[in-house]
Amino acid sequence: MYTIGTAGHVDHGKTLLIKALTGIDTDRLPEEKERGLTIDLGFAFFKDNEGQPVGVIDVPGHERYIRNMVAGAWSLQCALLVVAADDGWMQQSEDHLKVLDYLGVPKIILVITKKDMVSPERIRQVEDEALAHIFARTAKPVPCISVSALNGENIEELRNMILSELKTIVVKVTERPYLYVDRVFTIKGSGTVVTGTLASGNLSRNTDMVVLPENKKVKIRSFQSYQFEVETLEPVSRVALNLQNLKKEDVHRGSLFTVESTDFHTVREFICRLSVEPDQQIRNHSEIEIAMGTTHLTGVIHFITERNTARIVVQKLLPLYWNQPFVIIRHGGSKILGGGRVLWTAPIGRQARLKAARAISLLPETLNERHKHFLTLQVNGYIEKTGTPIPPEHDNKDIIELSSFIVGKETYQRFCSSLEKRAAKAGGVGIREVPSIVRIPDSLSREIIESLLQKKRLTLQNGMLVPPGGELTVSPMGRNLLDQAKKAHKQGLEPSRMPIQGALKECKNLSRLGLLVSLDGSIFFHADTYDICVQDILKGEKKGARFTIPDAKERTSLSRKYIIPLLNRMESDGYVKRDENERIVMKVPDRV
Repeated sequence: MYTIGTAGHVDHGKTLLIKALTGIDTDRLPEEKERGLTIDLGFAFFKDNEGQPVGVIDVPGHERYIRNMVAGAWSLQCALLVVAADDGWMQQSEDHLKVLDYLGVPKIILVITKKDMVSPERIRQVEDEALAHIFARTAKPVPCISVSALNGENIEELRNMILSELKTIVVKVTERPYLYVDRVFTIKGSGTVVTGTLASGNLSRNTDMVVLPENKKVKIRSFQSYQFEVETLEPVSRVALNLQNLKKEDVHRGSLFTVESTDFHTVREFICRLSVEPDQQIRNHSEIEIAMGTTHLTGVIHFITERNTARIVVQKLLPLYWNQPFVIIRHGGSKILGGGRVLWTAPIGRQARLKAARAISLLPETLNERHKHFLTLQVNGYIEKTGTPIPPEHDNKDIIELSSFIVGKETYQRFCSSLEKRAAKAGGVGIREVPSIVRIPDSLSREIIESLLQKKRLTLQNGMLVPPGGELTVSPMGRNLLDQAKKAHKQGLEPSRMPIQGALKECKNLSRLGLLVSLDGSIFFHADTYDICVQDILKGEKKGARFTIPDAKERTSLSRKYIIPLLNRMESDGYVKRDENERIVMKVPDRV
């Protein structure tokens, strides 16, 4: 199934063209009827030769509604770029072409309207001018047809041209269903209804969905596609979802509906590859507007190296996916400043940003999942094996393959060196300490340790890593304190209140060995107790999820005296990151 749409300057006949093509008047708002001007998105459809519906989205042409135009164009497989024969190529013709280009719409058909109003010579002149503009922008020839929506001339030929172009498109369909909401309304007796374009995946009535960035779970009561109630939905089609337990005010244009096991990320910042219009300038650290999916919002742009990579920080949480296209609009205006692709969504420090920018500069123009792995490997120094081969941009002699991970050779050597230095200290280093020392996932930590043990660069004694031939001893006082910490469980040990001389010093030593965990330097948990608390807090959470202090208290039954130091320790261990009164999950223990 396919969805097409219009693009073009105001009053060039887009809405009338859609009516001639489908028999449906897409101007639904009273103001649109009164002014004869499309303001918001309009929707229609026609059937192909096999009786399958082809969705049609009509967009406004006035420059002040450019954001609505992007909201309609993001999901198109084919755009009808409409140019009126009497006016010819205009400013919004150019701006809408820019949007189609930045969003990566696969097919464009140039449609010259109002054929009945001008001479054949004028039509040829307008066609030549428009085709020149399109080729200068896209470097691709596009089909062209002139029509009269008023008397129907060439409308059937246009329909056949559309169907012919659509047959050449291979729709990339993943198992992940998603749609960006473009309309929200209520129906008396039915409740909240949202509409959008199902861009990928199949949907059935019993599919559990989640709406982002609100992160609310929703159930579908029923759905329609092209005015008919159906049992399943296929991409790419226009759909209306009737939802259970969701109020109209809980969702809005720009909300994203998808499933929980998805690769969407809800973020306030991301790193992107940019393309800025030659006749426009974007000042570093300035406010811009970005439009992606059906949403638009204000952000601040921070260039990383040259003007082709930047970090954009937005004012609200934004759901997005890797390699997602977007358009940059002048803040408070309508000028198209440029566009880009989302290439990094995780929180990232300054040095890692520079790594990301250098890696992005090595990537080709057209990207796939292999390049995502390449970028991750360059920035993090490791990636999980997923069956996807490393792209040719990476030299295989620079990587180390472990059981479940691929690690950059430089990163691997740095990790090993850090471990060996810590293990060489008196008492060795606890296995539990390793992830916090080198800031890597627990599972990768175990694989690196295993490789060092196999190569006999380290040995393991009672859970402690020591150099070959090294010895590990725990004093009688230490063993006593460990026993007390085990029995104290979530009450922990407070050495300053214990009638044992040297208890604090010994607790600190046991903490360094990974047998105790220091929360704030005065409260110590047994390492097993700390693990249990981390498990309790992060159970059921995914990377990027958020929770509050009351949430953590409820999950652990700890008082504020313990929960704040515990969360601070979890932050130092890389499990969470503080964001005002919330904590963001940065990693999840393997057993959660």
